[in-house]
Amino acid sequence: MKTIYMVGICGTGMGNLAIMLKKQGYNVIGSDLNVYPPMSTVLENAGVKILQGYKEENIKELPDIAIIGNVVRRDNPEAQLLINKGVKYYSMPQALSEFFFKDKTTVVVTGTHGKTTTSFMAAWLLENAGKKPGFFIGGVPKDFETMGRPAQGDYFVIEGDEYDTAFFDKAAKFFHYKPQYLIINCIEFDHADIYPDLQSIKNAFGKLISMMPKDGVIIYNAQDKNIKELLHLAKCKIVSFSADGKTKADYQAHNIKVIHGDIAKNIDPKLNFDVTSNGKKEIFTLGVPGVHNVLNAVAVIALSHEMNLNIDTAKKSLSSFKGVKRRQEVYGVAGGRIIIDDFAHHPTAMSYTIDAIKEWYYPRKIWCLFEARSATSRTNILQDEVIEALSKAQRLILPPVHQPERVEESKRFNPEYVCKVLRERGVDARTLGGVDEIVDYLSRNTASGDVILIMSNGGFGGIYEKLMHAF
Repeated sequence: MKTIYMVGICGTGMGNLAIMLKKQGYNVIGSDLNVYPPMSTVLENAGVKILQGYKEENIKELPDIAIIGNVVRRDNPEAQLLINKGVKYYSMPQALSEFFFKDKTTVVVTGTHGKTTTSFMAAWLLENAGKKPGFFIGGVPKDFETMGRPAQGDYFVIEGDEYDTAFFDKAAKFFHYKPQYLIINCIEFDHADIYPDLQSIKNAFGKLISMMPKDGVIIYNAQDKNIKELLHLAKCKIVSFSADGKTKADYQAHNIKVIHGDIAKNIDPKLNFDVTSNGKKEIFTLGVPGVHNVLNAVAVIALSHEMNLNIDTAKKSLSSFKGVKRRQEVYGVAGGRIIIDDFAHHPTAMSYTIDAIKEWYYPRKIWCLFEARSATSRTNILQDEVIEALSKAQRLILPPVHQPERVEESKRFNPEYVCKVLRERGVDARTLGGVDEIVDYLSRNTASGDVILIMSNGGFGGIYEKLMHAF
């Protein structure tokens, strides 16, 4: 049995990969600076040995193979030892390609927003079509028991991240995935810690487009001008989709209507919409909120056509799709208040989410909370765009910036300024000192029937459970 040693094993992607490798029969050992639940528990239950901290003495015997995560720095003592001793090493994307899909047809889903949801929609489509796909996706699904698994059939679905690969490979992860089918949802500026500007991100996507094989298919969002500017680089078939009711596309959604549910009667809301393609109209139903999810769904409908899958399979898979955790997810209901957990931290995603929740839960009162936590949202690079997104809120609460010391003050997101501008626009916006203060305020000022939308790409100081307890 070959031994694989993983440096930085407790990240979501690396932990997921470790479990997949363990199931393939490898002896998997790994280390991490931060070893804590839930990932540590999941790995231990899978029989993966985890070592605390990075030190040479962790590696008592040289492994057959090493996998080095992208959080690992060049001066990491374990990485240096493994490389200097001549152990064959991979980045996480290289390992995925080598061990799981180098002989499979890959469906790669990319874009600034919607990657995770669209990837799971595509995997669920192929599952319902009996294709037994493999997948590796950076989120927790409600339709599958795991974030990743090997393929039993011919297809592998992967979320194509534009973030860099490893200290020894600073290019985007998605260059390693060799897509046959490539979905591009949108291209915007993000990842301010590694990309200096929008053009550098477009350059990465342009290179990916130019790498597509001639018999491949690119399925792109026709509403996005940044994608359109790159399509001249494609040597393969290109197919467009849209959902704004006005942008012409090969697959075009219209007549999007929310059918409201009733939580008290356990009746879930749903979205009905039409999709026109080649002059033919089909009616679809979706059980997750928002026009942005209709857009994700139309991309998958286009994919199903390009794969020659039955239209009824596409309808069944979308209507039964439960979604992804932390994407407009009902965390809980307490005291009649509905607490919604959402991963949004980029202004476009925040705008989509606020629109979706307002429409889904109309006419309830919506309270929006946003935690500036990610590498980009902690800065003021997109502060004006954040103001535009949050101007859609009715009631807004902003906590202090998470780990403000990581950004110099002149370049830091300013919650007080943002709330001042939003109050001038008629939004009931305020800053509060921290989680306990926010919980106390909401306990006193909300009522049964209100919706609390929490947008953060982290834990927000445990506010979810604190609100449940307080309500």
